[in-house]
Amino acid sequence: MRPPRPIVLVKQGTQRPVAYACRKCGVVAGSPLQYSGVSEAERHRLAASAARRHCAPGACTCGASTLRYRAECAACSSARCAAESRAQQLARFTAARKVPLADYEGEYVNDDDEWFEPVSDLEDDSAQEHAMETDDGVSWLWGCTLDPPPRVDEGDILEFALRFEHEDASDHVDLARLRGGITIINDALSGVRTIRADYGVAVLLHEPEEEA
Repeated sequence: MRPPRPIVLVKQGTQRPVAYACRKCGVVAGSPLQYSGVSEAERHRLAASAARRHCAPGACTCGASTLRYRAECAACSSARCAAESRAQQLARFTAARKVPLADYEGEYVNDDDEWFEPVSDLEDDSAQEHAMETDDGVSWLWGCTLDPPPRVDEGDILEFALRFEHEDASDHVDLARLRGGITIINDALSGVRTIRADYGVAVLLHEPEEEA
């Protein structure tokens, strides 16, 4: 079914078309002024066509209808994203250093998502449930790194506290007391540990046995 013809907007007092609106939603979606390098008749044809298609569903390469302004249907978009994610995952695995779980010296592992598990608490079931696997049956988890605890320094404090003050305000700060406070703050932050996936280390859980 072809989309309905657009609404033709004309210059007041004339029959000269100046723009085209979508018949479904009323939005002015096409103007000949949008196009250049073609004849006036072609500019109007393109503008009218844009308005006609404004609210019309498109067609995916698989033949299914698409949402407005989308080149793919939901199923094809999901499949493409999954394939791209899988390709990236396998490329990272290929480039990563491979370490058997028994030889891994890190504290945590990760499954390429939001799951982080201490190696000391890792059980076979949880490891296999979250493990990634290559096409030939090698299963792995990513290694992890631990960021050092966050720290504040004198400049951080002064910049934040005095950001709306006059330029000489720092001359009136008791720096000795400020530095003592910073020491207390950094001691309080020393237990903060931020865990990040390390895509350079693949912790191997299982490798298929070689056929005799």
